[in-house]
Formats: sequence, structure tokens, C-alpha cells
Amino acid sequence: QTTDFTGSGVISRTDPSPTKERGYRFSEDSSFTSDQEFLPSLTNTLIYWIRATGNGRIATMADSQTHYKVDKIEGNWTLEIRYTNSSDGEYEREYLDVQGAGGNWQKVSIKMRQDNANTCT
Repeated sequence: QTTDFTGSGVISRTDPSPTKERGYRFSEDSSFTSDQEFLPSLTNTLIYWIRATGNGRIATMADSQTHYKVDKIEGNWTLEIRYTNSSDGEYEREYLDVQGAGGNWQKVSIKMRQDNANTCT
């Protein structure tokens, strides 16, 4: 089932279950999808509460290729970001692995910032 989430056609959802005062419960094949292009700033923060009971993808920003993704793999949160290095035009890739992705409720904050014209951290 795909349902208009905002009434404006910007976001659709595929079958996550709404829970009172707690957001949505996602199964393995549930998703929220933007129906319009979204370009985050190079300085941004993604914050969510999650109880991940299995491995899987938490967030993805992609078009013909993946630019940003967060996965839970075993006991780790794994972040991959890609950006264009302005000094040489290369499409760079950075990884971050953080231990502690257990089966309990956790507040996860992923912050990305542009320290200078050539790097993101």
C-alpha cells in the first residue's frame, strides 16, 4: 500500500504501521519515499529513535547511485557518504562504523558537516 503521508504528494509510505504517539513501525519491506528531489545541505543531522531487531538499511539517499546510507550490520551502525571534492572534482567516499547497535531502543544522531571546501566529516 502506498499512502500520501503529507497530503501534498511529497512523501509516500509503503506499509509501515502507524503507532500512537510513537511514529511508525517498519517491517523488512516497509519504506518512506520522497516523491520529489531532496538535496540536503553539506551540514545536516539525521536523528531518529530506533529499536533495530535485525540487520538492514535504515536510511538511503540515492538517484542512479547511492550518495548516503545508514545500515545496521550485526552490532554496528555503518554510515557511508559520498561527496564531490571541489579541489579535483573526484566523487569521494567516507565510511563510519560505530559499535553498539543492539536490540534496545536507541536514539541515533548522525551529523555531517563541511569543515572546509574539500572535506566532509
